[in-house]
Amino acid sequence: MNIFAPLIRRPVGTSLLAIGLALAGLIAYLLLGVAALPTLDFPGVYVTASQPGASAQTMSSTVLAPLERHLGRIPGVDDMYGNTTEGSASVMVRFNLGRSVDSAARDVQAAINAAAQDLPPGMPTPPQYFKFDTAQIPILFITLTSTGLPQDQLYDLTDTLIKPGVAQIPGVAQVQVFGGTPHAVRVELDTDALSAKGLTANDVANALRAANVSSPQGMLSDGRTQTTLIASDSLQRPDEFADLLISMKNGTPVRLSDVAKVYGGQQDQYQAAWYNGARTVGLQISKRPDANAVATVEAIRAKLPQLAASLPATIAMTPVFDLTQTTKSALHEVQVALMISIAMVVLVMLVFLRRLRPTLIA
Repeated sequence: MNIFAPLIRRPVGTSLLAIGLALAGLIAYLLLGVAALPTLDFPGVYVTASQPGASAQTMSSTVLAPLERHLGRIPGVDDMYGNTTEGSASVMVRFNLGRSVDSAARDVQAAINAAAQDLPPGMPTPPQYFKFDTAQIPILFITLTSTGLPQDQLYDLTDTLIKPGVAQIPGVAQVQVFGGTPHAVRVELDTDALSAKGLTANDVANALRAANVSSPQGMLSDGRTQTTLIASDSLQRPDEFADLLISMKNGTPVRLSDVAKVYGGQQDQYQAAWYNGARTVGLQISKRPDANAVATVEAIRAKLPQLAASLPATIAMTPVFDLTQTTKSALHEVQVALMISIAMVVLVMLVFLRRLRPTLIA
């Protein structure tokens, strides 16, 4: 009995079946997830501890060693990697793939609790742990540089305009801004001037607190809704802070500019990033676990010109790292190999059948 006889006697049904299978394969190919790493919950836990002021050697002997000793007793540990810097220590613990990351995290917490008696008593906070998540690996880095804007204004534009626009793109899970901090008015006290005026740093701090107060003033109501009125007399610009009255000495007003240098800047002037030798502010973008990495990056790149149009002309936006480049390169090689294999199969059939029409039918 020939099992292919029904297919030969019904060519229309066979053709429809072949077309249906081809369409199903095409749809499955288009919906296929593409990423550098599979959607897999790796059983890994990251432990961090801090001790301000301690050297790296002290952190290694007093913090890292007890943690590694207790973490190493957890069943199913594949490997551990520890690192210490000035004031901080970290341990990366990777478990067997058979372990659940949730149960591994519970064992890590129990090991941290057991190690508490061996850790220095002056630690500000106990060690913290975080589950390792491959979905949080950044898929795209974008830098923003400007030749005419201060770094704090560049950070504010990135945080208020670019970050929300990128976060709304389908597939994006998290957008982090690095390389700067928000705008702030910085006050550098002159201790000699303070002593000459008979003032202290606390006097300046009290005057600054009193000049930046927001308080509710009352309510407005139309019978259905209520609105709270808040009056804010907070100072905003450096010149406003410079004119702030600190005290009266012998009938003479003492202003902040008399005892301090006041200027605009960043909240943390030690946070910075550079790209091609120029100060920059960067965006670090991560995707959702179920999102297609290649499609997400392409959607972000397609929206970048629209987002750049809302920025001043002096700002240049440049993607500097794209995790999907290697993925797309590997995908291209797979597509080429697939087409070559199809061509080879057709050629082999043509050699043996020696007729074009049966080969095309097959």
